[in-house]
Amino acid sequence: MGGRIAVAIPLLAVLAGLLWAGNLFLWQAATLAAAAAAAMEWGRLSGLPEKASVIYAGLFAILCLLGTALLAGDTVAGDALLAAASLFWVLLAPMVLLRRGKLPGWFLRTAGMILLFAAWRAAALMFADDVAILTMAVLLVALADAAAYLFGKALGRAKMAPEISPGKTWEGFFGGTVAVLAAAAFVSANDYAPAPAAWLMAAAFALVVLSVLGDLFASLLKRQAGVKDSGRWLGAHGGVIDRLDAMLPALPFAALLSQ
Repeated sequence: MGGRIAVAIPLLAVLAGLLWAGNLFLWQAATLAAAAAAAMEWGRLSGLPEKASVIYAGLFAILCLLGTALLAGDTVAGDALLAAASLFWVLLAPMVLLRRGKLPGWFLRTAGMILLFAAWRAAALMFADDVAILTMAVLLVALADAAAYLFGKALGRAKMAPEISPGKTWEGFFGGTVAVLAAAAFVSANDYAPAPAAWLMAAAFALVVLSVLGDLFASLLKRQAGVKDSGRWLGAHGGVIDRLDAMLPALPFAALLSQ
């Protein structure tokens, strides 16, 4: 636990500093580095050897830079990217999780490029449009994850998907949902609320469900690859995907809603 806290505090400080600084270029550069590290892990989870996963991450970074240039000012194409990623998480990911079969490498590598790019692009768009919305989405997903962990540890009995993620329980899911809905209700009761209460509550619940899908999908990839953690970038916290799996589906969805 001490090792996890020692890693978590600097990570939170860096994230808070980037959000507070409000510099779009700095935010894009820092998050692109994190996304490229996640792409390297994704490549290994999809079956690529070490050197090939580095090339995969490099191609991903090039995709992000070229995609940003091509999508600049093109709202329709940008929204289509976010919508495609959201549809993957809402429609295809549940089917994959239910099927639980071995996913082909080409499928995982193609999906990884699109999903990681969409999440990175969504974070950049929300940062440029309204840092408060981005911060709220990140905090809600983090709250859902933390509350689910605490409730699951204290009350967890009914396993959600024991063959994929043995530690995930329905009690944890409902505990995380209650915590997030309570936070959304608190925000909606204040003058600075970005939307009506019913809209905020529905959006918050959707973020909880999407975050769970992202977590389970990452667990499925790790189980297929025969590893406990996605990588070793973050020491006791494992890899970048281990920390960002819930954000991958939540960010594109939040970006669509914010627009």
